[in-house]
Amino acid sequence: MTATPNEPEFTLKELKDIPIIIAPFELEKIYITNKPTTQVEATARKLILDYLENKIGNAHIFVNSVEFIAKLIKACNLTEENCRAIWSDGNKSYKRSVQGIKRGELHTEAKKINFYTSTCYDGCDILDKEGHYIIISDGAKAHTLVDVATQMTQIVFRIRDTKYKNKAIHIFRETRYSNFVSFEDYKAATEILKSDAIKLVETYNSVTDETKAKMKELDLNDMYITKENNQFIIDENLITYDLRNYKLAMSTYSSVANLHLEQFTTGFEVENDYSSLEDKETPSEKLKRNENAKTNFKNAFNEYAKIQSEYLDNKFNLISKADSERISYLLEAYPNIKEAYNLLGVKEVKELNYHQTNIKNKLISLSDVGNENKIAKILSGTFNINMWYELDKTKEIIQNAYNQLEIKKTAKATDLKKYYFTEPRTKTVYKNKTVNNEKINVSKERKEGLHIVSSKYIFN
Repeated sequence: MTATPNEPEFTLKELKDIPIIIAPFELEKIYITNKPTTQVEATARKLILDYLENKIGNAHIFVNSVEFIAKLIKACNLTEENCRAIWSDGNKSYKRSVQGIKRGELHTEAKKINFYTSTCYDGCDILDKEGHYIIISDGAKAHTLVDVATQMTQIVFRIRDTKYKNKAIHIFRETRYSNFVSFEDYKAATEILKSDAIKLVETYNSVTDETKAKMKELDLNDMYITKENNQFIIDENLITYDLRNYKLAMSTYSSVANLHLEQFTTGFEVENDYSSLEDKETPSEKLKRNENAKTNFKNAFNEYAKIQSEYLDNKFNLISKADSERISYLLEAYPNIKEAYNLLGVKEVKELNYHQTNIKNKLISLSDVGNENKIAKILSGTFNINMWYELDKTKEIIQNAYNQLEIKKTAKATDLKKYYFTEPRTKTVYKNKTVNNEKINVSKERKEGLHIVSSKYIFN
Protein backbone atom coordinates (compact mmCIF):
# COMPACT_ATOMS: atom_id res chain seq x y z
CA MET A 1 0.00 0.00 0.00
CA THR A 2 1.37 3.42 -0.90
CA ALA A 3 0.19 7.02 -1.01
CA THR A 4 2.72 7.79 -3.77
CA PRO A 5 2.55 5.18 -6.54
CA ASN A 6 5.17 5.18 -9.27
CA GLU A 7 4.39 5.98 -12.85
CA PRO A 8 3.20 2.73 -14.54
CA GLU A 9 6.27 2.44 -16.78
CA PHE A 10 8.56 2.60 -13.72
CA THR A 11 6.76 -0.16 -11.78
CA LEU A 12 9.09 -2.95 -10.64
CA LYS A 13 8.83 -6.19 -12.61
CA GLU A 14 7.65 -8.18 -9.58
CA LEU A 15 4.70 -5.80 -9.08
CA LYS A 16 3.51 -5.30 -12.65
CA ASP A 17 0.93 -8.12 -12.62
CA ILE A 18 -0.59 -7.16 -9.26
CA PRO A 19 -4.00 -5.46 -9.64
CA ILE A 20 -4.01 -1.79 -8.68
CA ILE A 21 -6.83 -0.63 -6.41
CA ILE A 22 -7.25 3.11 -5.89
CA ALA A 23 -8.68 4.17 -2.53
CA PRO A 24 -11.57 6.68 -2.89
CA PHE A 25 -10.26 9.64 -0.91
CA GLU A 26 -8.72 13.00 -1.73
CA LEU A 27 -5.31 14.08 -0.53
CA GLU A 28 -4.73 17.59 0.75
CA LYS A 29 -3.43 19.99 -1.88
CA ILE A 30 0.32 20.61 -1.84
CA TYR A 31 1.63 24.05 -2.82
CA ILE A 32 5.14 24.17 -4.28
CA THR A 33 7.06 27.37 -4.96
CA ASN A 34 9.85 26.63 -7.46
CA LYS A 35 13.00 28.74 -7.07
CA PRO A 36 15.17 28.16 -10.17
CA THR A 37 18.78 29.23 -9.71
CA THR A 38 22.14 28.76 -11.39
CA GLN A 39 23.94 28.66 -8.02
CA VAL A 40 22.18 26.18 -5.77
CA GLU A 41 24.72 26.32 -2.92
CA ALA A 42 24.81 30.13 -2.87
CA THR A 43 21.02 30.37 -2.88
CA ALA A 44 20.73 27.81 -0.09
CA ARG A 45 23.42 29.61 1.95
CA LYS A 46 21.57 32.91 1.63
CA LEU A 47 18.34 31.29 2.79
CA ILE A 48 20.01 29.64 5.80
CA LEU A 49 21.62 32.90 6.92
CA ASP A 50 18.24 34.57 6.53
CA TYR A 51 16.65 32.04 8.87
CA LEU A 52 19.42 32.52 11.42
CA GLU A 53 19.14 36.32 11.37
CA ASN A 54 15.60 37.22 10.38
CA LYS A 55 13.09 34.51 9.71
CA ILE A 56 10.65 33.25 12.30
CA GLY A 57 10.32 29.46 12.31
CA ASN A 58 12.76 26.64 11.50
CA ALA A 59 14.18 25.49 8.16
CA HIS A 60 13.92 21.78 7.34
CA ILE A 61 16.13 21.22 4.30
CA PHE A 62 15.80 18.00 2.31
CA VAL A 63 18.79 17.38 0.03
CA ASN A 64 20.25 13.97 -0.81
CA SER A 65 23.94 14.78 -0.46
CA VAL A 66 25.95 14.78 2.78
CA GLU A 67 28.77 16.48 0.87
CA PHE A 68 26.38 19.33 -0.04
CA ILE A 69 25.24 19.56 3.60
CA ALA A 70 28.87 19.68 4.76
CA LYS A 71 29.60 22.63 2.48
CA LEU A 72 26.60 24.58 3.80
CA ILE A 73 27.46 23.85 7.45
CA LYS A 74 30.95 25.22 6.86
CA ALA A 75 29.81 28.20 4.75
CA CYS A 76 27.21 29.28 7.34
CA ASN A 77 29.34 28.49 10.43
CA LEU A 78 26.58 26.26 11.80
CA THR A 79 27.00 24.62 15.20
CA GLU A 80 25.37 21.93 17.32
CA GLU A 81 23.31 24.68 18.98
CA ASN A 82 21.53 25.79 15.80
CA CYS A 83 21.87 22.84 13.43
CA ARG A 84 20.76 19.22 13.23
CA ALA A 85 21.74 16.91 10.35
CA ILE A 86 20.39 13.40 9.75
CA TRP A 87 21.79 10.98 7.19
CA SER A 88 22.14 7.24 6.75
CA ASP A 89 24.31 5.41 9.26
CA GLY A 90 25.59 3.37 6.31
CA ASN A 91 27.36 6.33 4.75
CA LYS A 92 31.04 5.37 4.42
CA SER A 93 32.39 8.89 3.96
CA TYR A 94 30.53 10.45 6.86
CA LYS A 95 29.96 7.90 9.60
CA ARG A 96 29.44 9.90 12.79
CA SER A 97 29.80 13.61 12.06
CA VAL A 98 30.14 16.24 9.37
CA GLN A 99 31.97 19.55 9.89
CA GLY A 100 31.66 19.13 13.67
CA ILE A 101 27.92 18.32 13.59
CA LYS A 102 27.14 14.84 14.93
CA ARG A 103 24.75 12.64 12.96
CA GLY A 104 21.37 13.42 14.48
CA GLU A 105 18.35 11.31 15.36
CA LEU A 106 14.72 11.97 14.45
CA HIS A 107 13.55 11.83 18.06
CA THR A 108 15.75 14.77 19.08
CA GLU A 109 14.36 18.30 19.20
CA ALA A 110 14.32 20.25 15.95
CA LYS A 111 16.73 23.17 15.66
CA LYS A 112 16.78 26.38 13.63
CA ILE A 113 18.41 24.61 10.66
CA ASN A 114 17.69 20.92 9.99
CA PHE A 115 19.15 18.80 7.16
CA TYR A 116 17.87 15.45 5.88
CA THR A 117 19.11 13.10 3.15
CA SER A 118 16.89 10.59 1.35
CA THR A 119 17.05 8.28 4.37
CA CYS A 120 14.30 10.52 5.78
CA TYR A 121 12.26 11.05 2.62
CA ASP A 122 9.70 8.41 3.60
CA GLY A 123 8.72 6.28 6.56
CA CYS A 124 9.86 8.73 9.24
CA ASP A 125 8.16 11.19 11.57
CA ILE A 126 9.55 14.67 12.19
CA LEU A 127 7.99 16.93 14.85
CA ASP A 128 8.18 20.72 14.69
CA LYS A 129 5.13 23.00 14.72
CA GLU A 130 7.23 25.81 13.24
CA GLY A 131 8.87 23.67 10.55
CA HIS A 132 9.21 25.05 7.00
CA TYR A 133 9.92 22.72 4.06
CA ILE A 134 12.85 23.48 1.74
CA ILE A 135 13.61 20.89 -0.96
CA ILE A 136 16.88 21.15 -2.91
CA SER A 137 17.62 19.50 -6.27
CA ASP A 138 20.95 20.21 -7.92
CA GLY A 139 20.88 19.52 -11.65
CA ALA A 140 24.64 18.96 -11.60
CA LYS A 141 24.27 16.10 -9.09
CA ALA A 142 21.86 13.43 -10.34
CA HIS A 143 21.47 11.76 -6.93
CA THR A 144 19.95 14.96 -5.50
CA LEU A 145 17.13 15.19 -8.05
CA VAL A 146 13.77 14.60 -6.39
CA ASP A 147 11.20 12.44 -8.16
CA VAL A 148 8.13 14.65 -8.43
CA ALA A 149 5.52 11.88 -8.39
CA THR A 150 6.85 9.98 -5.37
CA GLN A 151 9.58 11.63 -3.30
CA MET A 152 8.25 15.19 -3.36
CA THR A 153 4.85 14.07 -2.10
CA GLN A 154 6.47 11.98 0.63
CA ILE A 155 8.71 14.81 1.80
CA VAL A 156 5.91 17.36 2.19
CA PHE A 157 4.21 15.35 4.94
CA ARG A 158 7.26 14.29 6.95
CA ILE A 159 6.81 17.02 9.58
CA ARG A 160 3.68 15.65 11.17
CA ASP A 161 2.57 18.60 13.31
CA THR A 162 3.81 21.63 11.37
CA LYS A 163 1.41 24.48 10.66
CA TYR A 164 2.89 24.64 7.16
CA LYS A 165 2.45 20.97 6.26
CA ASN A 166 1.31 21.43 2.67
CA LYS A 167 3.69 24.20 1.53
CA ALA A 168 7.27 23.91 0.32
CA ILE A 169 10.00 25.90 -1.39
CA HIS A 170 11.86 23.94 -4.08
CA ILE A 171 15.32 25.30 -4.95
CA PHE A 172 16.75 23.68 -8.06
CA ARG A 173 19.07 24.06 -11.01
CA GLU A 174 18.08 22.93 -14.47
CA THR A 175 20.09 20.20 -16.17
CA ARG A 176 21.64 21.12 -19.51
CA TYR A 177 23.10 18.68 -22.04
CA SER A 178 24.40 19.49 -25.52
CA ASN A 179 23.60 15.98 -26.77
CA PHE A 180 20.08 16.02 -25.39
CA VAL A 181 17.64 13.49 -26.85
CA SER A 182 14.03 12.90 -25.85
CA PHE A 183 13.01 10.40 -23.20
CA GLU A 184 11.34 8.26 -25.88
CA ASP A 185 14.60 8.19 -27.88
CA TYR A 186 16.54 7.10 -24.81
CA LYS A 187 13.92 4.47 -24.01
CA ALA A 188 14.34 3.05 -27.52
CA ALA A 189 18.11 2.98 -27.02
CA THR A 190 17.71 0.94 -23.83
CA GLU A 191 15.83 -1.71 -25.85
CA ILE A 192 18.91 -2.10 -28.09
CA LEU A 193 21.17 -2.37 -25.03
CA LYS A 194 18.78 -4.89 -23.51
CA SER A 195 18.78 -6.99 -26.71
CA ASP A 196 22.60 -7.04 -26.75
CA ALA A 197 22.66 -7.98 -23.06
CA ILE A 198 20.23 -10.87 -23.66
CA LYS A 199 22.47 -12.31 -26.40
CA LEU A 200 25.49 -12.00 -24.13
CA VAL A 201 23.74 -13.78 -21.25
CA GLU A 202 22.38 -16.53 -23.49
CA THR A 203 25.84 -17.19 -24.92
CA TYR A 204 27.43 -17.55 -21.51
CA ASN A 205 24.62 -19.56 -19.93
CA SER A 206 24.51 -22.00 -22.88
CA VAL A 207 27.99 -23.43 -22.34
CA THR A 208 28.52 -26.55 -20.20
CA ASP A 209 29.42 -26.42 -16.53
CA GLU A 210 32.80 -27.90 -17.42
CA THR A 211 33.48 -25.02 -19.80
CA LYS A 212 32.31 -22.54 -17.23
CA ALA A 213 34.63 -24.06 -14.66
CA LYS A 214 37.57 -23.61 -16.97
CA MET A 215 36.69 -19.95 -17.48
CA LYS A 216 37.97 -17.36 -15.09
CA GLU A 217 35.50 -15.48 -12.93
CA LEU A 218 33.56 -13.50 -15.48
CA ASP A 219 32.31 -9.99 -15.00
CA LEU A 220 30.22 -8.97 -17.98
CA ASN A 221 30.29 -5.36 -16.80
CA ASP A 222 26.90 -4.63 -18.33
CA MET A 223 24.60 -2.20 -16.54
CA TYR A 224 21.53 -4.46 -16.95
CA ILE A 225 23.12 -7.84 -16.07
CA THR A 226 23.39 -9.42 -12.62
CA LYS A 227 24.52 -12.82 -11.39
CA GLU A 228 22.20 -15.19 -9.57
CA ASN A 229 22.94 -18.85 -8.62
CA ASN A 230 25.99 -18.89 -10.90
CA GLN A 231 23.83 -17.77 -13.81
CA PHE A 232 23.80 -14.34 -15.45
CA ILE A 233 20.34 -12.81 -15.84
CA ILE A 234 18.81 -9.62 -17.20
CA ASP A 235 17.54 -7.50 -14.33
CA GLU A 236 14.47 -5.68 -15.64
CA ASN A 237 14.42 -3.47 -12.56
CA LEU A 238 17.87 -2.09 -13.41
CA ILE A 239 16.45 -0.97 -16.76
CA THR A 240 13.46 0.62 -15.01
CA TYR A 241 15.77 2.40 -12.57
CA ASP A 242 17.98 3.64 -15.40
CA LEU A 243 14.97 5.04 -17.31
CA ARG A 244 13.64 6.76 -14.21
CA ASN A 245 17.01 8.43 -13.52
CA TYR A 246 17.33 9.50 -17.13
CA LYS A 247 13.88 11.06 -17.12
CA LEU A 248 14.68 13.04 -13.96
CA ALA A 249 18.00 14.36 -15.25
CA MET A 250 17.26 14.80 -18.93
CA SER A 251 13.54 15.54 -19.02
CA THR A 252 11.91 16.59 -15.76
CA TYR A 253 14.73 18.92 -14.66
CA SER A 254 15.83 19.96 -18.14
CA SER A 255 13.76 23.15 -17.86
CA VAL A 256 11.49 25.04 -15.48
CA ALA A 257 8.58 24.46 -17.85
CA ASN A 258 9.03 20.67 -17.83
CA LEU A 259 9.29 20.57 -14.04
CA HIS A 260 6.23 22.80 -13.64
CA LEU A 261 4.20 20.63 -16.02
CA GLU A 262 5.10 17.39 -14.24
CA GLN A 263 4.33 18.89 -10.83
CA PHE A 264 0.97 20.15 -12.09
CA THR A 265 0.17 16.77 -13.67
CA THR A 266 1.03 15.04 -10.39
CA GLY A 267 -1.51 17.22 -8.58
CA PHE A 268 0.60 19.96 -7.00
CA GLU A 269 -0.40 23.62 -6.96
CA VAL A 270 2.71 25.26 -8.44
CA GLU A 271 4.17 28.69 -8.96
CA ASN A 272 7.56 29.56 -10.39
CA ASP A 273 9.20 32.38 -8.45
CA TYR A 274 12.15 34.04 -10.19
CA SER A 275 12.40 36.84 -7.64
CA SER A 276 14.22 37.01 -4.32
CA LEU A 277 13.46 34.67 -1.45
CA GLU A 278 12.14 37.53 0.69
CA ASP A 279 9.12 38.22 -1.54
CA LYS A 280 6.91 35.68 0.21
CA GLU A 281 7.58 36.99 3.72
CA THR A 282 4.74 37.67 6.12
CA PRO A 283 4.38 41.19 7.60
CA SER A 284 5.90 40.02 10.92
CA GLU A 285 8.95 38.60 9.11
CA LYS A 286 9.44 41.84 7.19
CA LEU A 287 9.17 43.85 10.42
CA LYS A 288 11.67 41.59 12.16
CA ARG A 289 14.12 42.19 9.33
CA ASN A 290 13.49 45.94 9.40
CA GLU A 291 11.18 47.73 11.84
CA ASN A 292 10.58 50.39 9.19
CA ALA A 293 9.71 47.87 6.47
CA LYS A 294 6.73 48.68 4.27
CA THR A 295 3.73 46.57 5.23
CA ASN A 296 0.00 47.22 5.10
CA PHE A 297 -2.62 46.97 7.81
CA LYS A 298 -4.74 44.44 5.94
CA ASN A 299 -1.96 41.84 5.67
CA ALA A 300 -0.79 42.49 9.23
CA PHE A 301 -4.33 42.13 10.62
CA ASN A 302 -4.95 38.92 8.67
CA GLU A 303 -1.70 37.41 9.96
CA TYR A 304 -2.63 38.37 13.53
CA ALA A 305 -6.12 36.88 13.08
CA LYS A 306 -4.67 33.64 11.68
CA ILE A 307 -2.33 33.26 14.66
CA GLN A 308 -5.17 33.93 17.10
CA SER A 309 -7.50 31.44 15.42
CA GLU A 310 -4.83 28.73 15.60
CA TYR A 311 -4.26 29.63 19.25
CA LEU A 312 -7.98 29.26 20.04
CA ASP A 313 -8.10 25.92 18.22
CA ASN A 314 -5.25 24.65 20.37
CA LYS A 315 -6.82 22.48 23.07
CA PHE A 316 -4.02 23.38 25.47
CA ASN A 317 -4.54 27.13 24.88
CA LEU A 318 -0.80 27.58 24.52
CA ILE A 319 0.75 29.98 22.05
CA SER A 320 4.15 29.10 20.63
CA LYS A 321 7.26 31.19 21.22
CA ALA A 322 7.49 31.90 17.48
CA ASP A 323 3.88 33.10 17.31
CA SER A 324 4.41 35.31 20.36
CA GLU A 325 7.34 36.86 18.52
CA ARG A 326 5.19 37.41 15.42
CA ILE A 327 2.48 39.11 17.46
CA SER A 328 4.94 41.44 19.18
CA TYR A 329 6.22 42.73 15.82
CA LEU A 330 2.69 43.21 14.48
CA LEU A 331 1.46 45.09 17.56
CA GLU A 332 4.52 47.30 17.60
CA ALA A 333 3.73 48.41 14.04
CA TYR A 334 -0.08 48.50 14.45
CA PRO A 335 -1.04 48.87 18.16
CA ASN A 336 -4.79 48.86 17.43
CA ILE A 337 -4.77 45.40 15.79
CA LYS A 338 -5.46 43.63 19.10
CA GLU A 339 -8.44 45.83 20.00
CA ALA A 340 -9.82 45.64 16.46
CA TYR A 341 -9.63 41.85 16.51
CA ASN A 342 -11.14 41.48 20.00
CA LEU A 343 -13.93 44.08 19.74
CA LEU A 344 -14.82 44.16 16.05
CA GLY A 345 -13.77 40.75 14.80
CA VAL A 346 -12.52 39.70 11.37
CA LYS A 347 -15.83 40.15 9.57
CA GLU A 348 -16.44 43.76 10.64
CA VAL A 349 -12.83 44.81 10.05
CA LYS A 350 -13.18 43.43 6.52
CA GLU A 351 -16.47 45.34 6.06
CA LEU A 352 -14.61 48.52 7.07
CA ASN A 353 -12.19 47.74 4.20
CA TYR A 354 -9.31 47.50 6.68
CA HIS A 355 -9.29 51.33 6.71
CA GLN A 356 -7.43 52.31 9.87
CA THR A 357 -9.27 55.58 10.45
CA ASN A 358 -12.67 53.93 10.06
CA ILE A 359 -11.58 51.13 12.41
CA LYS A 360 -10.25 53.61 14.95
CA ASN A 361 -13.50 55.60 14.89
CA LYS A 362 -15.58 52.43 15.22
CA LEU A 363 -13.57 51.42 18.26
CA ILE A 364 -14.11 54.87 19.73
CA SER A 365 -17.85 54.52 19.21
CA LEU A 366 -17.82 51.25 21.19
CA SER A 367 -15.86 52.67 24.12
CA ASP A 368 -17.61 53.28 27.45
CA VAL A 369 -16.85 57.02 27.62
CA GLY A 370 -19.47 59.71 26.98
CA ASN A 371 -20.38 60.96 23.52
CA GLU A 372 -18.53 64.26 23.97
CA ASN A 373 -15.31 62.36 24.65
CA LYS A 374 -15.93 60.04 21.69
CA ILE A 375 -16.50 62.97 19.34
CA ALA A 376 -13.31 64.64 20.58
CA LYS A 377 -11.32 61.47 19.89
CA ILE A 378 -12.69 61.12 16.36
CA LEU A 379 -12.05 64.79 15.58
CA SER A 380 -8.49 64.51 16.90
CA GLY A 381 -7.73 62.20 13.99
CA THR A 382 -8.74 64.89 11.47
CA PHE A 383 -8.14 68.35 12.94
CA ASN A 384 -4.58 69.51 13.60
CA ILE A 385 -3.36 72.17 16.02
CA ASN A 386 -2.28 75.51 14.51
CA MET A 387 -4.16 74.87 11.30
CA TRP A 388 -6.99 76.88 9.65
CA TYR A 389 -10.20 75.19 8.44
CA GLU A 390 -12.93 76.66 6.30
CA LEU A 391 -16.35 76.77 8.03
CA ASP A 392 -18.12 74.50 5.51
CA LYS A 393 -15.34 71.91 5.73
CA THR A 394 -15.40 72.12 9.53
CA LYS A 395 -19.13 71.45 9.60
CA GLU A 396 -18.74 68.49 7.21
CA ILE A 397 -16.08 66.84 9.42
CA ILE A 398 -18.12 67.25 12.60
CA GLN A 399 -21.26 65.90 10.89
CA ASN A 400 -19.31 62.82 9.81
CA ALA A 401 -18.31 62.22 13.46
CA TYR A 402 -21.97 62.50 14.54
CA ASN A 403 -23.01 60.03 11.86
CA GLN A 404 -20.39 57.47 12.89
CA LEU A 405 -21.63 57.65 16.48
CA GLU A 406 -25.26 57.55 15.28
CA ILE A 407 -25.93 60.88 16.97
CA LYS A 408 -29.02 62.43 15.39
CA LYS A 409 -27.86 66.01 15.30
CA THR A 410 -27.08 68.56 12.61
CA ALA A 411 -23.53 69.82 12.88
CA LYS A 412 -22.56 73.48 13.01
CA ALA A 413 -19.06 74.81 12.50
CA THR A 414 -19.20 76.48 15.90
CA ASP A 415 -19.58 73.01 17.52
CA LEU A 416 -15.82 72.77 17.12
CA LYS A 417 -15.45 75.21 20.03
CA LYS A 418 -16.61 72.45 22.42
CA TYR A 419 -13.44 70.50 21.66
CA TYR A 420 -10.84 73.11 20.68
CA PHE A 421 -9.78 76.61 21.58
CA THR A 422 -10.25 78.44 18.29
CA GLU A 423 -9.90 81.86 16.72
CA PRO A 424 -12.12 83.13 13.88
CA ARG A 425 -10.04 84.07 10.91
CA THR A 426 -10.68 85.04 7.30
CA LYS A 427 -8.30 83.91 4.58
CA THR A 428 -7.92 84.42 0.86
CA VAL A 429 -8.55 81.14 -0.93
CA TYR A 430 -7.21 80.66 -4.45
CA LYS A 431 -8.75 78.42 -7.06
CA ASN A 432 -6.26 76.96 -9.54
CA LYS A 433 -6.26 75.03 -12.73
CA THR A 434 -3.39 73.20 -14.42
CA VAL A 435 -2.22 74.26 -17.87
CA ASN A 436 0.76 72.50 -19.44
CA ASN A 437 1.61 70.98 -16.07
CA GLU A 438 1.63 74.40 -14.42
CA LYS A 439 -0.86 75.63 -11.82
CA ILE A 440 -2.44 78.96 -12.74
CA ASN A 441 -4.63 81.06 -10.42
CA VAL A 442 -8.00 81.58 -12.03
CA SER A 443 -9.89 83.16 -9.10
CA LYS A 444 -9.65 84.10 -5.47
CA GLU A 445 -12.12 84.84 -2.70
CA ARG A 446 -12.22 85.57 1.01
CA LYS A 447 -13.38 82.64 3.17
CA GLU A 448 -14.33 82.59 6.81
CA GLY A 449 -12.90 79.85 8.99
CA LEU A 450 -11.50 78.80 12.34
CA HIS A 451 -7.87 78.66 13.37
CA ILE A 452 -7.26 75.86 15.94
CA VAL A 453 -5.11 77.02 18.84
CA SER A 454 -5.18 73.96 21.14
CA SER A 455 -7.33 71.01 22.20
CA LYS A 456 -9.60 70.96 25.26
CA TYR A 457 -9.06 67.18 25.52
CA ILE A 458 -5.86 65.29 26.24
CA PHE A 459 -5.60 61.71 25.00
CA ASN A 460 -2.88 59.15 25.58
